[in-house]
Order: sequence, then structure tokens, then C-alpha cells
Amino acid sequence: MTLNGKRIVVLGGSSGIGLATARAAAQEGANVVIASSRKERIDEALATLPTGTEGRVVDLADSDAAGAVRSAGRFRSFGLHRRRNAAARQFGDDRR
Repeated sequence: MTLNGKRIVVLGGSSGIGLATARAAAQEGANVVIASSRKERIDEALATLPTGTEGRVVDLADSDAAGAVRSAGRFRSFGLHRRRNAAARQFGDDRR
């Protein structure tokens, strides 16, 4: 399977594993969109990614976030998982 020419959206793509995934996808020829809750982090990440990579500010705790991510383009499949938010509530992180 090749990523060449595919549009890939990486939620949490501004740091850590997400940023590494965005880099790897871009190296394989994908058109990458990173999504994160903070514009500053997106801007920092975009400075390290290939030209043409896009960034979107998305608060995944907001139920309208899926619409904002979908606006990045047309997808063959789309899934939004809320595990992080459930874990955050369980451990007392009430950022939303």
C-alpha cells in the first residue's frame, strides 16, 4: 500500500507520536493535515514538516470538532474516538 497522493489527517499531529506519524506519512508522499487544540503548537509543528502540510485547530472535546476535521477534505473513511477524553475525566483532567 502506498500513501503517495493520499490525504491523511493526524489528530494530535503537533507533537509526539502524532507528529512522527505526520512526518512519516509526508515522507511516503501523503498530503498531510495535522490537527491539534492549540494553534501555537500547530505552527511549531508545521515549521518542521514539508511545505504544503496543513494544520487545523480542533478541540476534540467539542462535539462539533468532527465537522471541523471533516472540512479538511473528502475521506474514504472517518472515525473519531473519544478515549482520551474519557480517560481525562477519569483521572481528573477537566480540560474541554
